Amino acid sequence: MINKKLILIISLLAIVFFLTIFKTIPKEYFCEDCNLIIISITNLRSDHLHFNNYPRETTPNIDKFSNESIVFENAFSQASWTLPSGTSLLTSLYPLSHRLRNRDSGEFLNKSITTIADVLNSNGYNTAAFTGGFDYSLRYNVINRFSETETFNKKLNSESGSYFRGIIPQTTSLYGDFSQTTPAAIDWLEKNGDKKRFFLFIQGFDVHCPFTPPTPYDKIFDSNYTGSVDFSMCIFTYGEPISEIKNGEKVWIANQFQYDNKTSSYSVKNVTLNENDVKHLVALYDGEIKATDELIGKLLDKIDELNLSKKTIVVLVSEHGDILGEKGRFMRSGPIVGSFYENVLHVPLLIRHPNLEPKKIDGLVQLIDVMPTLLDFLNIKTSTKMEGKNLLPLILKNETVNDYVFAGAEFTPSEDNIFFKKPTLTVAIRNNEWKLIKEITYLTSDKSSLEKINYELYNIKNDHEEMKNVFDSNRKIAQTLEESMNRQMRNS
Repeated sequence: MINKKLILIISLLAIVFFLTIFKTIPKEYFCEDCNLIIISITNLRSDHLHFNNYPRETTPNIDKFSNESIVFENAFSQASWTLPSGTSLLTSLYPLSHRLRNRDSGEFLNKSITTIADVLNSNGYNTAAFTGGFDYSLRYNVINRFSETETFNKKLNSESGSYFRGIIPQTTSLYGDFSQTTPAAIDWLEKNGDKKRFFLFIQGFDVHCPFTPPTPYDKIFDSNYTGSVDFSMCIFTYGEPISEIKNGEKVWIANQFQYDNKTSSYSVKNVTLNENDVKHLVALYDGEIKATDELIGKLLDKIDELNLSKKTIVVLVSEHGDILGEKGRFMRSGPIVGSFYENVLHVPLLIRHPNLEPKKIDGLVQLIDVMPTLLDFLNIKTSTKMEGKNLLPLILKNETVNDYVFAGAEFTPSEDNIFFKKPTLTVAIRNNEWKLIKEITYLTSDKSSLEKINYELYNIKNDHEEMKNVFDSNRKIAQTLEESMNRQMRNS
């Protein structure tokens, strides 16, 4: 008798609990009949968007989109480059879990791992992806999970693999951009937008180095530059930054590929940049953003023109940012120290939901949280493993979803890599006040022996630019963060 009464009480309490929960969830949150569009602007820094108080008017169309969207002001990537980070976005798995970490080693995403495209395919969605190839090449078994895919580049065949070994010439010809993927996506929408529910993924490398914006965007932010630096090839820093005083001013010594027409081969040269050169590099980067924003505007206008806005969830995101001369560094050098700073890992994340009011959210979120949140929007259940969290409590009630964000990636150089000979593992963990970066360098390719471990700790609340490494004076804080870091690595 007692047991029956206890069971009855528990049952009633459970009913009250679930009714209370569902009462707090507006019906409009679920959009079972909605389409889904993800726009990924690779290499876009969050702090160079005009609506994020950036002084230059880089993003008029994205600014307008932000006024219609849920804007996550503290969104973070899982890696410093596109292949592992983009895969995390589409699988809701950390790079250390999905194991797609190296571009030229023959790695590909295991067939047993489910992407968001797989889930939506099985739920009757028409899925298509238009990308700039390269790290979104079909070879990695990620983007080909869409029922229809097309990859673009400006010169080389992105499926040939001929440039994946050795020195990779960082030229604009490698990467497809939104001038190619946007028209393809618009054409696809015109043909398929009214047939059945769809998931469309559009990506471009427009704001990836080298920064060569089309006219007039090449001069829009710095028309009076008179320096001699050639910006048509990527400028990057490997190892520690190098600076010196030359003719009474501070200059930075970086690296750059150069092409030999006689031998049709690439080599690496040093390039010297003064303060004006760095300012012009940033201006070119911003010009790329401005040009891309115009293309994104055309896509968003087409969505409106086709009367899709009221039944389509639109996401705008980036896989990572970039380093533009801060602390004497340029670009990113794979998962090594300098690549996991805020200007790389802090990324834009905006979601326009046709039934939810726009708002700004400052809670910590990660790219791996996108997939479970979108599936919940669409009211789709799946048993697939996802390490990200549903952002529903954060969106509706501003409840903390992530106590910290975590990034981690391995890098194993190929035998003919001229810069690196040793594998590295770099991980970072960040909460609202502190950030710990840990880099491990191995002596051998099998990672059986260590060469060194390097730590950087920043009080991110008071030192957002990460200028002062306070690891030595805050060992207890670093130890606590590292314990959380290690738990996350064991679970991945």
